Amino acid sequence: GGKLEGAVLLSMGELWYSKELILEEKAIFVHPEYRSAKGGRARKLAEFAKTTADGLSVPLAIGVLSTSRTEAKIRLYERVFGSPAGVYFLYGAKTGLDNEAKGGS
Repeated sequence: GGKLEGAVLLSMGELWYSKELILEEKAIFVHPEYRSAKGGRARKLAEFAKTTADGLSVPLAIGVLSTSRTEAKIRLYERVFGSPAGVYFLYGAKTGLDNEAKGGS
């Protein structure tokens, strides 16, 4: 019954090149009030996605598509998931809201 601290959005589907089922992370969001709070909400949400994939016995596709604090997010994911399996480029655009420069992420 409290305030929403964070959420993870997962989707089950197939990649365009395969018929194998995969669990895809669409978003991990932690409310700005809780991003620096004790407890590591983003890490817990990433670990939840990993546990869900393990429980379903399917691979998990998860990544960082961000132009804000990207390196810190990558380090977090490397601690939870290990080494990355590729890279993604975003040309001519930025992610997030205008207020990110004011302390959001």
